[in-house]
Amino acid sequence: MNSKIAQRLTLYFAMALILFALTVGTLFSLMFARHTADVTKRDLCAHAVSIAQTVAEFADDCDQGECKGGGFKAYMRYIGDAAMSDLYLLDERGESVALGEMAIPEAPLSEQARGMTAQVFESGEVISSGFSLNPFHPREMIVCAPVFDPQEHVRFALVMSMPVSSIAHALQDAFYMLTACLAIAMV
Repeated sequence: MNSKIAQRLTLYFAMALILFALTVGTLFSLMFARHTADVTKRDLCAHAVSIAQTVAEFADDCDQGECKGGGFKAYMRYIGDAAMSDLYLLDERGESVALGEMAIPEAPLSEQARGMTAQVFESGEVISSGFSLNPFHPREMIVCAPVFDPQEHVRFALVMSMPVSSIAHALQDAFYMLTACLAIAMV
């Protein structure tokens, strides 16, 4: 009789532990995803603003959509590689500003980014997209920053588009870690 009571208590304890672990794991995953997305968005916005300010210094060499300065082309190539995101520089018509033979990037700009670019020209403010792990939403984070001319008018829109696969991988790693902890706790 005592062994039956001990088995039931062990079963109830195991069920309570599993329920608690699932609840905590779900809450942790949601908070971790939100925090990681917020930090990534904040960093991407800061980078976009910094790049836009530097591009504004080179913008005087840009006439009717063609930027000729060798320093500008080298800067855009370097930033495109270092930023680990797609980098676009668009004029008010939404056309990519020619950066010479090494145009950045080769991937087409999404419709969401084009709409955000139009908002940047209207408001003159930095605009960023949200983040979602939902497979039906775009799996990229987009930041659009205005590039001002000396009269403080928006001359170009700098668009940075970054895939959010790194955030999804971090969430997956966190899930595996919680699963391993649960297994160890059950033993």
